[in-house]
Amino acid sequence: MEIAIVSGAGSGPTEMAAFHAALESAGLGRYNIIGLSSVIPSGASVCVHETLLPVGSAGDRLYAVVSRGFAVEPGQCVVAGLGWTVSATTGEGLFAEYVGASESDVERSIVLSLNSMMSKQSIEFGGVSTQLATVTCHGAPACAVVAAAYAVLGWGDAVTLT
Repeated sequence: MEIAIVSGAGSGPTEMAAFHAALESAGLGRYNIIGLSSVIPSGASVCVHETLLPVGSAGDRLYAVVSRGFAVEPGQCVVAGLGWTVSATTGEGLFAEYVGASESDVERSIVLSLNSMMSKQSIEFGGVSTQLATVTCHGAPACAVVAAAYAVLGWGDAVTLT
């Protein structure tokens, strides 16, 4: 299983529109995103991509860890970041997401979080990798997104409520 790391930024007349523009920029705009916490399954590979290539159909479920941040005041900058580490022996790993005003603050917080998370595990992990997205508000709300996309599933086997 490959987990795709993608990032994007966008702006719009509202925070929701800016978020959607950022998702579109990352190739995620056609999916219903279901948030995951922080665990990378054993044997998965984590690969950075410029954008997610379309698979499935519009409205399909996308399971992902997502970091998103908003800049709403003119001149305000926001950085969304996602970090990860993987064990060379077991293949399992951890994600941590963070949002802040500078790349150095976001990277530092990600590393601190992952170091703390790794210290509570009984396995050895490798180094920490990060992916950041930065955006500045130029009048309209802006959004930066970084996501770890696990899988896309359709609705063929879903049970409806009516």
